[in-house]
Order: sequence, then structure tokens, then C-alpha cells
Amino acid sequence: MRITPSDIEDIVQVVLHRLKSMSARPSPGSSATQDKPQPPQTAASAGVLQLDQRLITLRDVEQRWDAVNELRVPAGAVITPAVQDELRAREIRIVRGLVSVASQTTAPIDNVSSMLIMVEATRRSALSWPGTLATASFNPMADLGRIAAHLNGGGQAAIWCSARPFAAAASVHGHRRIRAIQLPDSGELERAVRESDPNLIIVDDHHYTGQQVVDLARRWLSRVDVKPQLETRS
Repeated sequence: MRITPSDIEDIVQVVLHRLKSMSARPSPGSSATQDKPQPPQTAASAGVLQLDQRLITLRDVEQRWDAVNELRVPAGAVITPAVQDELRAREIRIVRGLVSVASQTTAPIDNVSSMLIMVEATRRSALSWPGTLATASFNPMADLGRIAAHLNGGGQAAIWCSARPFAAAASVHGHRRIRAIQLPDSGELERAVRESDPNLIIVDDHHYTGQQVVDLARRWLSRVDVKPQLETRS
């Protein structure tokens, strides 16, 4: 049996309806009167429809197509096949990576002292950075501990220039308070900040000079030209 986008949409709506029915049941001892559920947050500008929920179904958008040429959704939002078909037919593009409707830009880093740069010892002496400096070792867990201490102690961001960037990235996995990304190309900084709002950027010591690391830090501080990700569809 072949399942069509319409079938998937029907299944999603049935599941959502049952979940809402379960959540609407009063708990023992509570009042049976419930507040009406609030509609998903939306924001609109000329030709733009923005949705803040993580699941986008046909019911969420079917009455809102008029004059829309761009749909904005969170980075991890799931868009059902039926919606994708409609977007394609109406030539509406998808932009992913918005943090929330209420905040269109990430919060700025307060000052230079809130930014830690960790580099190899051979680079540190030649590095001109007025903020916090730390020396990287060949022990990623030890380095991560110092970065975590900086962030937990009031620091807002860190750049880890490591000779072992993949090991560094692996050591961060599962850490609750660190949002880390690897940045192979400094030209992707604006996109990376918009999509993931990191507080740690890991770069390869073999691909970045000391000055490039400092330039990256200054650009991150300034938040210049931060843009969302445009999703292309075939």
C-alpha cells in the first residue's frame, strides 16, 4: 500500500487530536474548566509567514497562503510532506534557523572580557587579544574543563583553536551547558550564529592563523550581518 502525503497529513492530525484530548483531561481534584489552547505563535511582515512551533502541518498554514512568498520556521521544525508539496506548488521558500518569534537576533556578547580564546602555547605569546586567553593542551577533556569554568563563571563565549578539533568536538558531546559548533570556514560565522546560537566555536589550528582567530572573535562580538538559513528545494 502506497502512503501519500495526504495520508501522512491525516495521520498527523489524528495523533495531534488525541494528544490534545489527553492533555485536556482534568487531573483528579482539579477543575474541569480548562483555558482554551493558544494558537501557535506567528509573526508576519510583507510576504513572510513565521511559525514558532516544531511541527508544521497543513492545518497550520492552509488559511495563510495569500501574498506569502517566504515561510520561516525554527531550525529543527518538521514540515509534513503535504505542506512541502504546497510550498513547492506556490513557489514559497522555506527559511530555517530562527531562534524564536520574540527574538529575531541572538543576544549580543557584552564585552571582550566575556570572550575566551584558547590556543596552542606556540601561538599564545604572539596573540594580541585584550580579553581572556588560555593555553590549549593535547588533553581535550582538560581543555573543556577550563572552557566550562569560563562559561559557568560568567563568560559568554569561547573560541577553541585546537590541533585536534574533532577530538575537541567529541569531548563536548552531551555537555548540557555548552552549545558547540565546528567552524571550518570563518565566512560561515554569521550563518552558524543564526542557526545554532553557540557559546563555543571550535576551529582547526592547522587552518587558522592567530590573527584569523582574533578577527573571528571580534566579528562574533559585533554580530555583523547575521542571516537565517535558506532551505533550497528541488
